[in-house]
Amino acid sequence: MSVRFKILLILITVLSFCCFASAQTAKLNRFRSGCGFGINLPRFTSVEKFNETVGGVTSNGGMYTWTLDDGRVFRVLCMHVSSYGKPLSSGAKSRYLANSMSEFVKGIEESDKNYEVDQMPFESNGISGGEMRLSFADREVIVRSFMIGDRAILLIGAYAPGTRDLADVVEILNSFRRIAPIELNDAKIEEATPDELPQDPMLWKRTTDAADDNLKGKVQSVIEEFAEAGKSKQRQSEEYYDKNRNLVKSIDYLDGLPKSVSVWGVLDGARVRNRGEISFDPDQRTENPDSKTIYMVERAGSKSAKSDTRFSERFVYKYSVDGKLIEVAVYDNTGELSSRRTIVVAGNRVETTYFGSEGKKYAKGFEVLDRSGNVIEYWSEGEPKSESVHCEYKFDDRGNWIEKNEFQEKIVGRKPVRTPLGITYRTITYFPDSE
Repeated sequence: MSVRFKILLILITVLSFCCFASAQTAKLNRFRSGCGFGINLPRFTSVEKFNETVGGVTSNGGMYTWTLDDGRVFRVLCMHVSSYGKPLSSGAKSRYLANSMSEFVKGIEESDKNYEVDQMPFESNGISGGEMRLSFADREVIVRSFMIGDRAILLIGAYAPGTRDLADVVEILNSFRRIAPIELNDAKIEEATPDELPQDPMLWKRTTDAADDNLKGKVQSVIEEFAEAGKSKQRQSEEYYDKNRNLVKSIDYLDGLPKSVSVWGVLDGARVRNRGEISFDPDQRTENPDSKTIYMVERAGSKSAKSDTRFSERFVYKYSVDGKLIEVAVYDNTGELSSRRTIVVAGNRVETTYFGSEGKKYAKGFEVLDRSGNVIEYWSEGEPKSESVHCEYKFDDRGNWIEKNEFQEKIVGRKPVRTPLGITYRTITYFPDSE
């Protein structure tokens, strides 16, 4: 018997009145999962992840469990299924579900043969599949099996007669729904977001994060979107600041989809962050359906015996005698160097050199700044200066740019000719001036 169905059998074999006293109390609401579903259950749940291959079919997913204060137990097993990296055919999907339910029933019979079973089809929220109702001496269990795209779903609800009736359980099961892409992004961000970090005073950083990013005023959030020339806008990043102008949370995007969530804080006087990585199944990526990423969320950072599990990365800053930032080193939570960059400022020109974990230089960039500290030209080492990128800006009333137009400029026939590259848009919010 496969691991996933052994786990599922725990619901049936150990659920009894003795378990109800320890059940958690939680208010029902609309839970959303990065697997792509929503259900009217508490936002808090336990999740177990798995990845297994049986008979050439790979099941990659997670099992979500809720134990309510009235003794009802719900589980959702959400599995992205594929065969050697390719989607299953409709016939193969049907066989997978049939085999899964057959294996499930065999497991029940091995543990408790005293039950009655009734099978029927079901349809709810545009989803249809098979339903099995199991009656035991001390509990009732409903199991639904169905496919949503490339995902196999087992949806389970259990209760003890006399505590709640069948309609209460069915109502929750019927609330299961497939969430829209915008909700999927939000659900993945929620699942990936690490716990908050302490915001103790920083002993080794002399400037604020907002100042490092040349942001002026009481900035609360900055959302960036980029439109490549001739294409539509895609979100690039989100940054959220506290009233001390330091980052507390940031979200990075790739191809318009969230890639990672970072929570920032201070531990032992040092700047640290925890990062949660996000990835998508091929059928969840609207921009790049050939991507071979998976949807499960993983926490960044090492988990070795000597790692500090409180954070993913630690930042060390060095300053010149006149207080200018000249170096930033990044260490993982084992204390090993991950990367380092040095900054040399000469007048309005900035030279930044990047080094890898072994200390080897892998890139160098050059920037020219205007009087307000905004980059008006930049290029990389090894590129001819004639191919540098120029920047022009539009500003808000606080002096922060909200639109950056990037282009290359060359002389053709003694006349300057611009080649547009793209426009970056920033939406900036501020704390009230009274705060």
